Amino acid sequence: MTVTVTEFQPSVNFNLTRRLLFNCITNTMNNPELSLYHFEACPYCQKVRRFITDNNLNVPMKDIHLDPIARETLIQIGGKSQVPCLFIDGKALYESADIIQWLTDHQVA
Repeated sequence: MTVTVTEFQPSVNFNLTRRLLFNCITNTMNNPELSLYHFEACPYCQKVRRFITDNNLNVPMKDIHLDPIARETLIQIGGKSQVPCLFIDGKALYESADIIQWLTDHQVA
């Protein structure tokens, strides 16, 4: 009886898989999911919204006075109803100056 050993030939191109995974991770890091929770009359919210507008940033906004589900989401995930609150990949960032600094560091070209 003779046994022949052949070299393993994977059916998946591992270099391609590695590159696709890297691109996916990089894209997630460079394009985090953002949502700004705010309400219209809040002066600190106005400051953040003005910054977003002035810098042509695409940040979805949820007004907690007009959308009760957004308010509940803010409280459940963030732990409080304080605005402005920028959710970055599901994590809450409060304080207008901190939000503007994060946007400056990560979103402004």
